[in-house]
Amino acid sequence: MIKFFNPNNKAYEAVIQNVVLPENLANFEKWVEENRDEVKSAEVITDNDDENTKKTVRDSAIAWVQHNELTADFYDNVTRCALDVNNQKFNFNLQYLEMLQYGEYSVDGHYDWHADDVLRSDNNDARKLSFSLLISDDDEYEGGELEFYGPSGVYNYKPKRNEAVFFPSFLLHRVAPVTSGLRKSVVGWIHGPDFV
Repeated sequence: MIKFFNPNNKAYEAVIQNVVLPENLANFEKWVEENRDEVKSAEVITDNDDENTKKTVRDSAIAWVQHNELTADFYDNVTRCALDVNNQKFNFNLQYLEMLQYGEYSVDGHYDWHADDVLRSDNNDARKLSFSLLISDDDEYEGGELEFYGPSGVYNYKPKRNEAVFFPSFLLHRVAPVTSGLRKSVVGWIHGPDFV
């Protein structure tokens, strides 16, 4: 068995501020308002069909972000940032960005411990680099921290507006319950061939 450890206590995550240009963030928020009917309760992939059990795993609303005139520059900003982060920190073999997912977490909203790399695409490749980009102002909600479970235990981030946390998709993470307000974010995954 190979022990997974963090040499010299280097962080597995990269936190980047001002990921999206202000005008592109405004256009994205316009897209959200124009597509409110697309924001629906998030699905959970599980063998259990009980909705109450599913809500203990994930309680949020999501919409898949279509690439169009209002979102194209947003996608471009996020993609460029992700590639820069990858080149400077991770050096993963990456191929493409999956469609972005907009999410809202209201009071008690959460997403329990999970890793993103368990889902495979039709191309049989893997999610390798994940990110969470905060859309709301950080003072619009309480709770809702992005938490990671690492070799040293649990640690968390509470990003600010337009700040993203990039991390390897195999890291266990969760969104802690929101205690007040509304947490809005965009998450994304960049795929590549399996690690060898």
